[in-house]
Amino acid sequence: MRRMLVVSSLVFLTLISCVGKITVEPLPKVAKVSITLPVSAVSLKVGETQRFTADATNAEGDISWSDAGAGGSFNPATGSDVVYTPPLAAGTYTVTAKVSNSNNEATDQEQVTVIDPLPADETLGITANEGNGDPNTPLKAAITLAGNTSRVFQIDIPNATKAALVVELDQPLNLSLYSNDGFKTLFASSSSANFFAPGEAGLASKLASQGIGISVACRGSCVYQSATGVTRVFAKVSNQNASQVTFNLFAYVDDFGDTAEPANDAAATASDLGAGNAGALETLNDVDFYKVTQAGTLRFIATTTVVSPRAQILDASNNLLATLETGQIADVTVGTIVKVFSSNARAAASSVSRYSLTIE
Repeated sequence: MRRMLVVSSLVFLTLISCVGKITVEPLPKVAKVSITLPVSAVSLKVGETQRFTADATNAEGDISWSDAGAGGSFNPATGSDVVYTPPLAAGTYTVTAKVSNSNNEATDQEQVTVIDPLPADETLGITANEGNGDPNTPLKAAITLAGNTSRVFQIDIPNATKAALVVELDQPLNLSLYSNDGFKTLFASSSSANFFAPGEAGLASKLASQGIGISVACRGSCVYQSATGVTRVFAKVSNQNASQVTFNLFAYVDDFGDTAEPANDAAATASDLGAGNAGALETLNDVDFYKVTQAGTLRFIATTTVVSPRAQILDASNNLLATLETGQIADVTVGTIVKVFSSNARAAASSVSRYSLTIE
């Protein structure tokens, strides 16, 4: 884009006296401004900044800067040398330098383009069943993906009413889920039906299927996350194989297999343990709390060790009394708290991440 230099309200005035004597009034001072850095339009990654400099003549006051209300910021706010921080969103923003005096106002402009770090190849929306989608019907069916290629799907969730967002494939492909922030931060990944993990950790290994057919099981690579406050995610599917594959993409909002979620995620709202209870570690960083209401010997059993579950026994002051791995026992008293979590930062569908606590 060519820079636009705008000068308004120029007035040229010459007066001739009544007695024939000519008096030439000086031309009014014209305010001008010119952006000198950058010298042309620039492209930035999300989070990067750009220095701007400008020269001004006949200006009354400092050079002011704006981006047409896009939401970026300038440091300092005025002056001939500033640093522009664009909004944390892909787009093209017009930066304007402005000066003025009593005669005119002048501006100069330059464009800054913030590059989308993960442009979507296709946009899909979860709208069926009151915005919760259908776990038995693909959101996108029969997707063909060539060997060693990827495809990115923007998934909009405008009106979900249930607690758990599930993005799932029916093939063991590399599935990466990104947050809807400006950086499109990699949230979690999976390469099989067995577990998912933060960042790229879910792509690191594949395990033989260990689902036991209870509660919820994934058909292929899958990621669960809380649907609270989530209106959009980005799913990148990569075919790590040399040959072409065809797969179905499922995305829906459902109840957690662990029916105590998310109420039992804090000690203050811990579920009563009673004579026994059970749960599952279905989302990243999931921690489940139980209040001991019956003294005895606590036994901790995990369905599998894929998510490496642990149970910690805490006193009323949150002091650690014991840590249990699957199959281990410990004596507990009324009022103590049992905290269950994944020790390897993984999570999985409830068929894989289920555990039980019993008082003997």
